[in-house]
Amino acid sequence: LYTNKTAATLTLTRDSTTTTHLRTRMHNGTNWLAWGAYVLYPSSDTLAVTLPLGNGIRQIEVQYKDAAGIESDLLSPITDDITLDTTAPTGSVTLVEGPLTNTVDLNLTLGATDSGVDASGVSKVLVSTSSLFTVGLLTTEVDYDTNLAYPLPAAATTTDGLKTIYVKFKDLAGNFSPVYSKTIT
Repeated sequence: LYTNKTAATLTLTRDSTTTTHLRTRMHNGTNWLAWGAYVLYPSSDTLAVTLPLGNGIRQIEVQYKDAAGIESDLLSPITDDITLDTTAPTGSVTLVEGPLTNTVDLNLTLGATDSGVDASGVSKVLVSTSSLFTVGLLTTEVDYDTNLAYPLPAAATTTDGLKTIYVKFKDLAGNFSPVYSKTIT
């Protein structure tokens, strides 16, 4: 599981129907942080937490306590991992047809990387004839591939002349790259 925000929500599963309280602690990539205080078990079965700063895997451990004060076994911890990735991918775009073409069916060569500690990887590419990336109108979001066929949207083909293709990449954590563009005539 990846996120680009330090605010996260845990979905909890009670270890028994008598569970009344819980507490959490996190591993910041180097050390376990101190246990938080026990809080009432939330009726929504969710708990908001703040992940430690810095990219990388964060392990979250939960301990439950029942009304009699009996705690869940720390030798069999209830844990989950989440990877904090706040680094945007980078990339490039090339038009196979070059800067001059008489076709509305373009072929793009894409290159993207998502680097850094425990980077989530590039997952999507957005291609548009609008620098605003208006989804559904002039923008297509597809799975990332190094070769992409891109038919110009009908709204962009009503006249001849200069056209700009805008591209940005998205990683699994939801970070967007800067915008890259190429112009054709």
